[in-house]
Amino acid sequence: MRLITNTNIIVDDFELAKDYKLDTFIHFLTHFHQDHWQGMTPLWNYGKIYCSKITKQFILNKFPKIERIVSLDMNHIYYLNLKTQDLTDRIENEFTIEVALFSANHIPGSTMFLFRGYMGTILHTGDFRYNKSMITQNPILFPQYQSIQIDELIFDNTYCDPMFNFPTADIVAQQMIKIIENNIKKRVLIAMGALGKEVIVMEICKYFKTKIIVIEEKYNQLIASSTENMNLFTTDRKGYFIEIIKRSHREQIISQYLEEAKENFICINTDFLMQSHRDPDGINYMVPYSLHSNYQEMRTFVNAIKPAILKKLVIPYENFAEYRRKVRINPVKGFQGYLKRLKTNGESGYSTLIRECTDFTKISKNYTKWMTETKFRGLMEQLGVQLEPDRKNRKRKVDQVMPKPTIKQCIRELEKQYIYSKKPEKVESLEDISNRLKATNNNQQITKFLKKPQQIEDVECKNDEEEIYNIIQEYLHFHDNDA
Repeated sequence: MRLITNTNIIVDDFELAKDYKLDTFIHFLTHFHQDHWQGMTPLWNYGKIYCSKITKQFILNKFPKIERIVSLDMNHIYYLNLKTQDLTDRIENEFTIEVALFSANHIPGSTMFLFRGYMGTILHTGDFRYNKSMITQNPILFPQYQSIQIDELIFDNTYCDPMFNFPTADIVAQQMIKIIENNIKKRVLIAMGALGKEVIVMEICKYFKTKIIVIEEKYNQLIASSTENMNLFTTDRKGYFIEIIKRSHREQIISQYLEEAKENFICINTDFLMQSHRDPDGINYMVPYSLHSNYQEMRTFVNAIKPAILKKLVIPYENFAEYRRKVRINPVKGFQGYLKRLKTNGESGYSTLIRECTDFTKISKNYTKWMTETKFRGLMEQLGVQLEPDRKNRKRKVDQVMPKPTIKQCIRELEKQYIYSKKPEKVESLEDISNRLKATNNNQQITKFLKKPQQIEDVECKNDEEEIYNIIQEYLHFHDNDA
């Protein structure tokens, strides 16, 4: 997750907004991998979502009822009013900023986001795999092949260590073709993780003049992503010998093939980044390929931009629940910490990139003017952002009229909660419940309803039953809060 410095824009996080008032934040999604859309739910409606056209299609395929998703074209400058969350056709006021999307070469629809305005110029790469076209074919970011001034670059540091030097897609495709040629009479399974690596197998299809078998879920994803050459993929298992399987299903499928002994086969695994391609056991082949940049590629990209500040996209501890419960909106302390880091000479890949590929003297006044507590707090107040999260907002009432439950339904709910308790040794009987409620609320009538639920008609609570209904509802509410 990244809250873009000194704005109300959140990139790739849909959980934080639940602790704030509706429409506090504007959301941008770089691509549709689960670790980036985490927090999104079928009826998610905490603010507008901006993304690429393909990513919007992915969202709607999974969550068709989500509204207020705005798709943007690549390599085009848009104007966004941070107060209204709307696009405009010009700069309207201080809080109207420029937004542009660039291809991240990660999965279909994946993008980088460029934000430029009162807060400076900030580039968020999302997950990306570098290629030369990011520089040579990007006149917005690299006019005449020279980068515009970037105050803050938030970059994909997944493999930010010189030890990672895995090859490009075309090299891996040639490695896989060679493996298949050496096993030409065998069935070929290709184990892959999430969507995005299909570009490799397309080259294999063309070379062997065959189609690749995929499951229906993958086939629908490829259609949604507007994948070129869809004729290279099929869900028909007859007549073709190369099949993509889920990486998580690899062991199960291999065991099934070995047990049934139907045919000879091999399995090519694409995620072993520390190894050159090899055959460890005659069945499993390993080829190193990633949808993220290797260290030299990210170094080339960062050095071409020469940002004033370089921030990591991947910070493992930010995924811990303990950390997420304590998240506070305040970039001032982070800025001060970065200045201290500039005085050190760390040996990590990240420290090397800061030392060799950044230029803090390029920092703009637009960026630094907000880096005091007073200025920052005043800015957030104008944008309508509370600095402290309030978890009570997660218990908002849904704008939907629900039918009032009956006494019988309330009793069933009580039974369900205690019978299926996580601590069965503490399960209470209905008589225990009735006695406790009777003692707590001094209400004689509750015993009758709890002891003989089979005699109670399934009718709405009203009149003289209203008090009992309220007691049970209060009890359930108290129990829910404890949980």
